[in-house]
Amino acid sequence: MKKSKIIALAIFLLLLVACGGRSQRNTEVVNEAINVASENIFIEGAELTLRIMAPELYTTAINAAARDMARILRRQEIEFGIELTTYEPAEKYNQRTRLQVMLMAGQGYDLFFWDGHPLRSYVANGFLTNFYPLIDNSPNTEREDFFTNVLEAYEYEGGLFVFPLSFGFEYIGINTGLPESIINSFVGRESITMLEMLQMHNT
Repeated sequence: MKKSKIIALAIFLLLLVACGGRSQRNTEVVNEAINVASENIFIEGAELTLRIMAPELYTTAINAAARDMARILRRQEIEFGIELTTYEPAEKYNQRTRLQVMLMAGQGYDLFFWDGHPLRSYVANGFLTNFYPLIDNSPNTEREDFFTNVLEAYEYEGGLFVFPLSFGFEYIGINTGLPESIINSFVGRESITMLEMLQMHNT
């Protein structure tokens, strides 16, 4: 992947998921990244296109981020656009297989959403860019601008090769009509997996 597209990819993701989701903050991050990169990376008047593969449900968010980025880059006299390939859940396996073939041929998408892809294999084969150097080399953006504990959860071998779009917590409740032994076992835990719940129910 050419360096210019790596920088453009980083700007796009920072625009899409900048901490807090505020429009003003997103604009500041993008403008700052453009100012850092433009002298050596972008050629004035050149066309810049990002090729993106994503689940269909992200279409609206991607198009909104692309419009914002195009407006900002236009001030730099750079015409920006995207080539968006979307897929429905039933098409996920075929799209993943197609992506793997493209990556091995050196023609993968500039940006794709982590949707069950073999992350470790992609990293080992050099298919993914580490986001940390892009963030660390920015004079105005720091890791602390994001939820660092969430980023750390996605680290692999000390690098950040996928950027979380969101995160959350899952809670579970238990019916008070179940046998007391199951309730006591459940209440005494700080966390529980689905497998552990099934094992508890079967005992």
